[in-house]
Amino acid sequence: MKVHFVAVSQNAKTGPIPVSIIERASCWPGCVLYENGCYAETGALAMHWDRVSRGMRGGSWSEFCAKVAALRPGRLWRYAQAGDLPGYGAEIDGALLDELVAANIGKNAIAFTHKPVLGGDRIAVAGDSPCRDRARPSLCAQSGSGTGSRDGAMSGLRRSANGATARLHCRGLRLPEGE
Repeated sequence: MKVHFVAVSQNAKTGPIPVSIIERASCWPGCVLYENGCYAETGALAMHWDRVSRGMRGGSWSEFCAKVAALRPGRLWRYAQAGDLPGYGAEIDGALLDELVAANIGKNAIAFTHKPVLGGDRIAVAGDSPCRDRARPSLCAQSGSGTGSRDGAMSGLRRSANGATARLHCRGLRLPEGE
């Protein structure tokens, strides 16, 4: 998985916090925004995303996770200002996700996914209930009204275009509460 870590973002939407860009192949082609208005497909971010996707910028997943691990405790950062969870297309690579979650312990990540993690059951976990699948609690999610926007205000949970809110809290990757 190709990934680029930016220590201080120049992106006006995130402000000057650390951010990452994950290669385009991480995106699910079934996402309603895929080649249909995705924020990362235009402007300066598109140029950077293309360079990461072609291997001209960034580094390995392990190098990226080492940079996340080196962030100070409590540091707010944005995972995937372009791209999605590790894995190609609709798949989530559990080993890479585990590595990221371990690196993120003690930090505050803004993260979400457009991958089809809920299947037909839009409410996988209600509120702060523990995950139903203790063996693979990669993602917990709850329903909510979607905004259709990949990048809303930078506080609170991120809502996907289909109205599901994905939270990576079961393995230690916690998001700010809100919305």
